[in-house]
Amino acid sequence: MSHARFFLSLNRWFPHLFTSIAAAFCLIAIVGGLLFAASLHQFSFPPNRHSLSPFFCEPTTYRGVAGASPGQAGLYATAIDGVYRYAAQSGHLSLIWQYWLRPPPDRIVTPVAVSEGVAYVGESDGTSYAVLALATFDGSVRWQQPVGGFLLSGPVVAGGLVFVVVSLSGGQQDVIVALDARDGSARWSYQFVPGETLAYIGGVGADPTGSAVFVSSGNLLFALNVASGDKLWSAQIESGAALLAPQWGDGILYLASSMTCPNCEVEQHSSAVYAYNPKSGALLWKTPPFAGFPSPPTEAGGVVYYGSQAGFVAALRASDGASLWQVDVGGEVTSAPQVVNGVVYVGAARFLDAQTNPNEDHGRVLALSATDGHQKWSYRLPSADYDGAAPLVGRDGALYVATSLAYIDTLWAATGYPIEQDQVRKYVCISRVPSLTLIP
Repeated sequence: MSHARFFLSLNRWFPHLFTSIAAAFCLIAIVGGLLFAASLHQFSFPPNRHSLSPFFCEPTTYRGVAGASPGQAGLYATAIDGVYRYAAQSGHLSLIWQYWLRPPPDRIVTPVAVSEGVAYVGESDGTSYAVLALATFDGSVRWQQPVGGFLLSGPVVAGGLVFVVVSLSGGQQDVIVALDARDGSARWSYQFVPGETLAYIGGVGADPTGSAVFVSSGNLLFALNVASGDKLWSAQIESGAALLAPQWGDGILYLASSMTCPNCEVEQHSSAVYAYNPKSGALLWKTPPFAGFPSPPTEAGGVVYYGSQAGFVAALRASDGASLWQVDVGGEVTSAPQVVNGVVYVGAARFLDAQTNPNEDHGRVLALSATDGHQKWSYRLPSADYDGAAPLVGRDGALYVATSLAYIDTLWAATGYPIEQDQVRKYVCISRVPSLTLIP
């Protein structure tokens, strides 16, 4: 073939080639759109899905507040980049104010504790840690107090004090610090003695009357006087087990313990639930060992409810720990059940082992009868990375639950029907599931 005929053939062939390529791209776009639409249908996204605030990853400085509202009622969310207060009405969230940090390494490291018009939260700049007090009215800073070490637990508010557990000297010494809630000044501190070290699942709880603060530390449980920090009593469970944070319920102190971890494989006979007298530290009862890492227990109406990583929720009689019922929920339950008006609400994350296919199971929120555990409804969450965060039920009849990538899903508590899905402002490059605190 001559050069002239060769180039002539190319001239005739190229338009068909370009047409074919364009057609192929159109076909791919159409198929991709159909698959995307099908995925949305499969995930059952709520009808309304929007961002509550800007969505970007560029560096930004502290932006102050975006509004104000009297009182302290609402939904508080802590994402990695700040603290947010929302008005919650009939399942719809509207931003009242936000406290934004500079980009990472600055970050929020604890959930919010709200008391008497102030929201307390732990923050870090990557090298040091501090407790921050924000006015619930407008998010303005009341005070900021460095704590001199790594924040392990808290904040917990009781008796006009804010309690945090801090690790000092590179993890060699744990200290409980009591800060004045009014100005952040240090009131007292308690140094853990040998044998007392805050395990990663331990924590702090408080007597609602403000007389004592309770600390679970490894296999030890002890109580401190709120005003002075003096030790009131100490109790010990079996060696090798570690206690979760203590929970107060109707004058009794409830705790769960485990010999395993939240991300470990399910182990049989590895966990238990305990009840203690908060004044004396006397053990009232203990459950037989059960499988899987436990959730913190919740007491309501004379019944104690808890869940397990092994995929069940159980109810115990609060007076003696006798078993009332136990039901399988098809996912890991590691957050405390929420009990409202005779209904137990739980989050069940997908199993981390081979029991389910992680690409197909996204975790669920379930509503169970408090009487017998009968399932009232179950809603499959759209996020594949839902970690089982506790669902929170408001007075507006709506249920709020934090899911991955800084999303908050809202459902009707009575039916489980989705209302909307909102995205808290986040950095695209780094994110986490927000921690929620609901104040009625």
